[in-house]
Order: sequence, then C-alpha cells, then structure tokens
Amino acid sequence: GTVWIVFNGEIYNYRELRVLLEAKGHVFRTNSDTETIVHLYEQFGQACVEHLNGMFAFEIWDQTRQELFLARDRMGVKPLYVWHAAGAFVFASEMKAILEYPRVRRELNTEVIPDYLVFRYPSGNQTFFKDILTVEPGHTLILKQGEVSVRKYWQLQLDEESSSPASVDQLVGELDTLLEDAVRIRLMSEVPLGTYCSGGVDSSLLTTYAAKHTRGTLNTFSVGFEEEDFDESRYAQMVSQRC
Repeated sequence: GTVWIVFNGEIYNYRELRVLLEAKGHVFRTNSDTETIVHLYEQFGQACVEHLNGMFAFEIWDQTRQELFLARDRMGVKPLYVWHAAGAFVFASEMKAILEYPRVRRELNTEVIPDYLVFRYPSGNQTFFKDILTVEPGHTLILKQGEVSVRKYWQLQLDEESSSPASVDQLVGELDTLLEDAVRIRLMSEVPLGTYCSGGVDSSLLTTYAAKHTRGTLNTFSVGFEEEDFDESRYAQMVSQRC
C-alpha cells in the first residue's frame, strides 16, 4: 500500500529476480512480472532498472518518499511521454493520451522538423508537440516536490581495444548464442505465439530459433503480393514448412 506501479512492457528475467527477492524476505501475492518490479524497487530503489532484462516503461509512486519515479528500457522499445507545467505532471505511453489533458496545448514544435527530414524522427527528448517531452531510452526521471530530475542509467559500451582479437568463427558463434537466447526469452507468453515470416533473412532466422524453443507447433504468418517482384511468400512457405 506504499508503492504503486503503472507498467507497460515485459520483464524477461522476472522469475530469476523473484527467487533473489524471496531469498531477501519479500513475499509475493501474484505470479506477475509487474509485482516483481515493485519488490525490486523496494530492495534497490532507483537502481532497480539495472537489474531488469526486458522492454518496459513504468511509473512508481513512492508514498513514503512522496516521489514519482519513471523509467524507460535501455533501447527505448516502449515509449514514455511526459508533460510538466504549472504544478501539473502528466505521463503516458502514447502522446494522444497526454493531448486529452485539457491544459495541454496542441502546438507544433517546428524545431524538430529538420531532425525529422534527416533522421525520420525527432532527436533527444523532443516531440512534434511543444512542451510534450519523451523520457529518453536508458533514462529515469524523478518528480519530487514539483522538481524534475533526469538520470541516464545505461549507455552502450564499445570496447575498441581487445587484448585477444576473436576469430570470425568465434564471433559468429557468439552472435548465434546471443540471438537464440534473445528469441528464447521472448517466447514467454500467456497467449498463443507466432512469428511474422516474410521469407527474408531476418524473419527466417528468428522463426528458426523460435521453432527450436516452442513446444508443439509454431504458427507463422506472412503477406503475399500479386506482383511477383514484391512477392516473397514462396520463400516464407519454404521456411515455415522447414520449421
């Protein structure tokens, strides 16, 4: 009753985290990944995000600290928008929800147009609307006593100097292991799963990994075109039959 959460996403390592937290004395009421975040926050505070493997945008209200804590996953898979002005703070995973708040002005942010023409999206924390910002990937935000503070908790590290350069075979093997594990952990679901199998290299690879770790039959879906130059459905069917 002192920590409240609003959560959009999925935590892939929540079962392992639950074992860790129960060993520290936490008592769970449900089997959900959502509740795991609450206990993780109680145990580690703002550093809870550093333990999460998943895609997420969430908000936690800490009644004891009178503090609002927002977090977004490392790569920004899940969106998170905020508006803050004149003693009010609004957040949502979709901008149209924020636009429903009567005090939000629907005013175009013309400064992001050059970004959009070059990158096809606004850069940094800007959006197409003035005063509506995004919590950037790998960042957290705290609202306390009307003041907002932002912290970057993750950044991609590139090790340019390696004492023992790996061979191509080693790198391919490591990439194969990482990709397979990434697909495997995403197969947790309470509903039937399938893959979009277009017949291209990427989707064929993901379908192969998914089929390897799926009990029973894996459903695959594709889209075909009457124009032969655009139609890859025959390749998708080959992959589907093979998997």
